[in-house]
Amino acid sequence: MDLEPGHRIGGNVLVECLGPHEATEVWRARNSGGQSVTLRAGRIRGRSAESIAERLEADLAIASRAQHPNIVRVLGAGVEGGWYYIVSEPVDGLLLSAILHQARLHGPWPTPQLAGYVVHQLARALSYVHEIPGPDGQPIGALHRDLTPDVIMVDRNGLVRLA
Repeated sequence: MDLEPGHRIGGNVLVECLGPHEATEVWRARNSGGQSVTLRAGRIRGRSAESIAERLEADLAIASRAQHPNIVRVLGAGVEGGWYYIVSEPVDGLLLSAILHQARLHGPWPTPQLAGYVVHQLARALSYVHEIPGPDGQPIGALHRDLTPDVIMVDRNGLVRLA
């Protein structure tokens, strides 16, 4: 089954497809309380739903402890109906991939100063993720594993956010 507006996944109702990202789709959705959320969903292919659910549970355990201004807050994740999904807070802004695409088509290309700002903000987020403590209080050395312009957002206030 393909996802479409009105489809329910993980208790969230899909409202509008915001675009594809590699093997996933990104949606604006409403949670069971009627609040706006962002939902990224991908088809389960080649791996069992159980192994994906275990991986999401481990990732969610780390992501739920990430409280940083440069990191998009993860609200939940799961597996349902042949799809895995991650629910996060909505960010009012643009994906870095969209910004770069528009610059490529229409100019101007971002300045070195702007590029430096984005890299600095990302470094803050990645450093924070790497230092998230485990149950023993020691940093677990978490890595992001999907650092692309499709998971980097710039909000309307200019804050760079890593999803």
